Amino acid sequence: ALKWRVLMERIEELGVVRIPRYALVDRNEIVSVELHGFSDSSLILYCGVVYLRVITRSHAKAFFWTSKTKVAPLKKTSIPRLELLACLLLTKLISNVDVALCERLKINRIVCWSDSTVSLCWIRGKEKTWKAWVENRVVKIRKVVSRESWFHVAGTENPADAPTRPVEDFSALFQDKWLSGPSFLSNLDIDYDKRRDNKTEIPIDAQVELRRTDVNVMTVTSDKKVSLSDVIDFSRHGSLRKLVTVVAFVLRFKNNFLAKKYKHDKVLTELTAEETTNALSMILRDEQERMTNQPNFEKTKSNLNVYKDDEGYHRVKSRFNESSLPTKKNPLLLPESTDFTKLLIKDTHEKCLHFGIETTLAKIRERYWIIRGRKAVKNVLRKCVSCKRFQGRTMKPPESPELPEFRVNYNNHPFSSTGLDFAGPLFVKNKGLPSSKVYILLFTCASSRAIHLELTPDMKSPAFIRGFQRFASRRGTPDEIINDNAKTFKSKEVKRLMTRLNVRQRFILPASPWWGGFYERLVRSVKTALKKILKKALLTFEELQTVLSEIEATINQRPLCYTSDDEIGNTITPNHLMYGRQLNTTPSFNVFNTLTTPDDCTRRARHLMNLVKHFQKCFKSTYLNELKQKHSYDKTRTSELKLTLNDVVLIRDDTPTPRTQWRMGKVESLVIGADGKIRGARLKVNTTNGTSTIHRPLQKIIPFEIADDTPTDDDPADNPLKPSSSGSARGYEQTVRSRIRRRAAIEGQNLRRARDLDR
Repeated sequence: ALKWRVLMERIEELGVVRIPRYALVDRNEIVSVELHGFSDSSLILYCGVVYLRVITRSHAKAFFWTSKTKVAPLKKTSIPRLELLACLLLTKLISNVDVALCERLKINRIVCWSDSTVSLCWIRGKEKTWKAWVENRVVKIRKVVSRESWFHVAGTENPADAPTRPVEDFSALFQDKWLSGPSFLSNLDIDYDKRRDNKTEIPIDAQVELRRTDVNVMTVTSDKKVSLSDVIDFSRHGSLRKLVTVVAFVLRFKNNFLAKKYKHDKVLTELTAEETTNALSMILRDEQERMTNQPNFEKTKSNLNVYKDDEGYHRVKSRFNESSLPTKKNPLLLPESTDFTKLLIKDTHEKCLHFGIETTLAKIRERYWIIRGRKAVKNVLRKCVSCKRFQGRTMKPPESPELPEFRVNYNNHPFSSTGLDFAGPLFVKNKGLPSSKVYILLFTCASSRAIHLELTPDMKSPAFIRGFQRFASRRGTPDEIINDNAKTFKSKEVKRLMTRLNVRQRFILPASPWWGGFYERLVRSVKTALKKILKKALLTFEELQTVLSEIEATINQRPLCYTSDDEIGNTITPNHLMYGRQLNTTPSFNVFNTLTTPDDCTRRARHLMNLVKHFQKCFKSTYLNELKQKHSYDKTRTSELKLTLNDVVLIRDDTPTPRTQWRMGKVESLVIGADGKIRGARLKVNTTNGTSTIHRPLQKIIPFEIADDTPTDDDPADNPLKPSSSGSARGYEQTVRSRIRRRAAIEGQNLRRARDLDR
């Protein structure tokens, strides 16, 4: 804004600027008319300006005709390229001027000037010399102005230099060469040969845009044998079919190249079954050859009884050679964790219609024997997106954080920090009318755990505001309220009310009711009491309001701490923290009879204050001490999955929607708790109107790409390379027992034991 005001002040100081528009003063004495254009650029913008030069028998004069500036591209561009853009802008400007004047005036010559030697080198160069970006723009420039009509001008003489620099005095600009052009345009004869850049050497900055035409081939010989995986990257292929197809085409290319050398016919048809079989055979040979170079292959060979067949394949010898099994009796041996093995497992898993580990492993072992096959199959199946979509579990949240300050600090007055929520609907009867819905508006003190219940006709903003005003009139205005993300709590009317009352409003994470567990638990208590009291009864609005008042009084006199058999007397309740006594106890009339003097009233007030302080002290020593005892935490899933940005996840839906219709989203940002741990995420999802963002906790996020965090249950026979401990059977038993066992494994073991007992 400041720069704009300064600019306007300078324009006002400039006053009136007159630009002569009629250039043909002595039309009878005109010898020729020329168009001269100048271009220049800076990092901010680039400019082009055109002058009409009129030459008579006695003199020559230049007139300002038009100019144009453009802002430099947002993408960072080099100065030589910006200078070339200025030349292109100038040619477009000259073309427009030429078209406008062609019917009224004959232009004898068009001359363009630039102070960039690099741009002039590009324009005057040969065709197809420069890279695509420069070559495309140079071709457009040459269509309007030929390469012989471009000349070099010094930067001090270039009038297009003025718009590319900040100007302090506008009046000096118009008095300078901007309206009349450089001084040499006023000469009758211009020595163009001196102003032509006749250097034959290409500037260093211009050499950057040279197109590569020569290719140097260097042949390197090495004694190391090159494998197929060194030529083709197996990890770049998403399926076994694609990999085999690529290898088959590579082999066909080699054969066609040799056919050209030996003058045979090329093969240009579709791939045949023979070609794909040969490609798969070559891949298998390459995998086995790299496997034999491993240092522990001899041990594997002896453990699995591996032999080499007539075709050169390594096979696992079995004891079923005499059987009539339809499958391969001696399967091919494959390594465990290579890219080809993963593609083979993935392909078999898809052919088995995404069945489990046992089905996939059994199908693979019909032809191949993978070292530590069960573990390899598990590792691949854990990353199967289709299986994750239908069988994946939600992420495990971190351990519960520390209790917030408003839960453990009790101020002098209750309901300073209040949690609120709606419950319902309930039905009330109306005289002569059908029953209508009503809702319970629950307020609870976050520290004393006292509640206040209001009955509202609906959940809209006006009903909530009236209920909140009744609550504030009887309990006092709270300092802050904690609530969920209901539309009523986020409405403009409610926010305006909270701002006027100076109440801070805190929202929990969407779709995370356990974040407001301290008021959700009391909603359950109210509902339980209503079910036991009302059963199937239908009350009027006033009767239901009376019942809610009784429930409120009962809940507020519940004990907050564990009551043992040895304790005698009253335990601490919410009423004690609010009033210093239970409300349902009848006061002693002797107390009122003894309050006859002001000193008696003072002693009574001091006694009540001491009672309140006593119960507040009990709150800190007893109630808060019990809160220190954390609940048992589920440790069955020990590893914490890490959620990162741009992860694609599946969003669990609480509504009874089929899992196939659950939405997918991308993580845009993470929700970090007060303890610094990830508690949720902001997700980008697709909607009918485009895209939108939602917040979800970890308990409702199912990741697709996760790390291996489940302990493996490998068979000892699948792992011949596994070192055996002292007392192998006993060591392996201890290893298995130390693992975390799934419920399905425990139930399966119990069923096997039951069958053994029946036998």
